[in-house]
Amino acid sequence: MPYNRAPNIRIIDMKDDYIQFELTDTDISVANTLRRIMLAEVPILAIDLVEFENNTSVLVDEFIAHRLGLIPLRSIREGGKLIIYYYYYYCYYYCY
Repeated sequence: MPYNRAPNIRIIDMKDDYIQFELTDTDISVANTLRRIMLAEVPILAIDLVEFENNTSVLVDEFIAHRLGLIPLRSIREGGKLIIYYYYYYCYYYCY
């Protein structure tokens, strides 16, 4: 018998940028939906555009650019304030 879709949430620990909670009495689809929403709201930093001047290595440019995009980047708070993320650059070539 499936659960009703009204979850019970018990907050265990909560800080400014952290929460630990227990989700009970619900269907797995509700838990998965909540997980997806939380992951979508996390700001992400990544290397998006790489331009090479002169690549003398044996690795092709696309491979190096792809590997740079896989590096996890961390943002650190400055003075206790959150860093504001924005996307701003001038694009002259290869814009999409």
